[in-house]
This record gives sequence, C-alpha cells and structure tokens, in this order.
Amino acid sequence: MLTIRRVKELTELEPRWNALLARSSARSFFLSWEWLSTWWRHYRTDFELLVLAAEEEGELVGIAPFMVGGGIDHLTGPARRLSEQVRFLKFLSQGPAYPEHMDLICQRGREAELTDAFARHLLGEERWAWDILSLDLQPADSPCRIPLLRALERGRARVLASVENGSPFLALPATSEAFWESRSTSFRKKWRYNDRALAKLGSVKLQFPDEAAGWPLERVFDEMLKLNDARWGDRNQSFIEPRFVAFHRELCRVAHSKGMVLLCLLTLDEKPVAARYDFIYGGKAWSYQGGWSQELAKLSVGNTFLGRVIEHCVSQGLGEYDFLTGEHAYKRHWAGEGERALVNLVANNPFAVRGWLYAAARVAQGVVRDRIIPSLPEALRARLSPGDEHPAPSGEGQPAQ
Repeated sequence: MLTIRRVKELTELEPRWNALLARSSARSFFLSWEWLSTWWRHYRTDFELLVLAAEEEGELVGIAPFMVGGGIDHLTGPARRLSEQVRFLKFLSQGPAYPEHMDLICQRGREAELTDAFARHLLGEERWAWDILSLDLQPADSPCRIPLLRALERGRARVLASVENGSPFLALPATSEAFWESRSTSFRKKWRYNDRALAKLGSVKLQFPDEAAGWPLERVFDEMLKLNDARWGDRNQSFIEPRFVAFHRELCRVAHSKGMVLLCLLTLDEKPVAARYDFIYGGKAWSYQGGWSQELAKLSVGNTFLGRVIEHCVSQGLGEYDFLTGEHAYKRHWAGEGERALVNLVANNPFAVRGWLYAAARVAQGVVRDRIIPSLPEALRARLSPGDEHPAPSGEGQPAQ
C-alpha cells in the first residue's frame, strides 16, 4: 500500500489513473484525472494529500482518493472551536467545487478486498493523520460502501451520520423520436409550443465552441458565465469566487481537448440567450452549470434549451443525462422517477482524541436539538434553536445551475 502525500508522487499515477477508473464500477467524471488533478492545482493550499494506492505485481488495482483538511462547521456555539481544529478525511476535491458520485476506485470484482485494505491502512499506519472521516455523495449502491462501513466498525470507529441524497437522472433512448414519445402528450405540446415561439423571434441554433466560426472556447465559456449570472443574480453561489472560476476555466480547456465537456450556447440571431456547461464521461452527460436570459423567461427558454441539449446527447449516443443532486423542480420534471441515492458518511477515528470529542459533541448537540429544545416553551425554542446541522453538501444546493 502506497501513501501519496506529494504532488510528484500523485503525478506519477497519471498514466494509469483513468485506465483503472475505466476498469472500476465508479465511472464518475468527478473521479477522473482531469477533474481531480486540475482541482488540486487550484485548491492545494487548503488541504493535504492522503491518497492511497494499491498495486499488485506492478499493476495499479486500487486508489483511495483522499485528502485531509478543514470541514463544514456542524457544531454550534462554544463547540464550534473544536470543529475548526478537527482534521477531516475527505474525498479529493470534496467541498469547494461540489463533486458528486465520489468513491474508491477499485478494479471491478475486487472492491470488498481492496476497500478493507484501505480501511485497515487508515486505521493502522495512517491513524494519526486524521480525526474524522467525512465522505460526501458516495453512491448508495457502490460495491465499496458496505465493505467500508464494516471495516470501520471492525476497527471500532463510530459512524456518526449516514444521510441519503436523491440524484435524478434521465435514461436516454437510441433516437430523439423515441425520447419524445416517452414524454407525456402535455409535456411534448408545451415544449414544442415554446420551441416554435422562440423560433418565430429569429434564427435559433445550438452553438458549440468553433474557432473558425468566431466562437473560440474562451468566448463560449465567458458567455456561459454571463448567462449564469443573469439567471441567478444575487442568488448566484457558484461563479463568484475567483479561484472557482479559474479552476473551471482551466478544467474546461483540459477536458474539452479530450472530448469530456459539453459546453454550448443557444443563440437567437447569433446572440447567446442560454448556456450549458456539463461534462461527458462513461457514456453519459453530467449536468453541472447553466444559465439563460431573463428577457426570454416567459418562453421557458431554459427548458426549451435543455430539450435541445438532450436531443444532442441522444444524437451523440449518450445513454443518460445525470442531473446530480439538488431540489430543483425542473430536474424532477425531466427525470420523472429516475433517481439514485448518494450517501454522506461521517465516522470518527477511534485513535484520535479530537475525533472522540467531536463525536461526543455532535451526539450532545443532537440530543439538545431533537429532545431538549422541542420540550421547551415556543418563545425559548426560537431563541435556542441551533438551526440546520446538516447543510446541503454538494450539487446544485450550492452552485446555482
């Protein structure tokens, strides 16, 4: 088992990283080398690498993409100072960029064996490197999830929270005709009405990055930023921090060169009126960001554009459009009943004093919130309520799409 703490050691895995990901059951864009390595270049000052790599006869068979750093303040009041001192073990890139479908990367068929080895290493040689394990948005059906829980329990770690989040997705058929036939009559009529109404205003087209046509990648990306801001305004929670923008600007260049970005505009007489910034990996599209002109809100230009984007995905042979987490009505509108569960896991390190103190503080805070405060008079409850202990961890709950 190798523990990787330096960038040089991490870079040495690049030629084999995506090859292992393709042989695993994880298959998430957010576990790709392009996403993780680019993210690390921009956020490395806030965290420490703790990537575990398993090799067998020179072949890479498993990666645990972890890092150690600060976390969300789950504790309130005087206990918050303790939270600020805790070393959280997280998935690499977890937090500031809102990745989802995070997981251990294990050769398919060997997940239980490798997950157990990773857990034993964390609770053995690396037991002094972290206090609390806090892993967000791991698929509930991951073959690594239950083995990890069992290994932590055998190591006497205490699971503090296991919270499920819904991730809507839309399975795509082989043709656009089949897709629209799968929609209800009212769904089709409303979308086609808005699409035709938009077309009456001028020439409507999907515009992808095209240097020769005067739409270089940078220009399309900048238009996406403008439309994202136009859509969300003061509620924009994503492209407002310079480092976040710089990360995505570089990621867009890197991933676009490898066919892993779906960046496009909807133009009306050559004027951008809507934009999507999504990813392509594993035969599916991963919804991430977007925006549209408020001047065309009455024509539901966002939904009209999304329909055309989905038609494009079908034409490219993609089998799914994953909307990721976040309670937005349009996701349910398009996905219907398609949904996966993603799980947030929090557990303490049984060898770390701060881990036990943090665990005890969270339990005490839960008792106060769930038992003591509800029994108090209403006026006093309002003054003492600690608020939401579990803010939305990822997806569109934070970055406005």
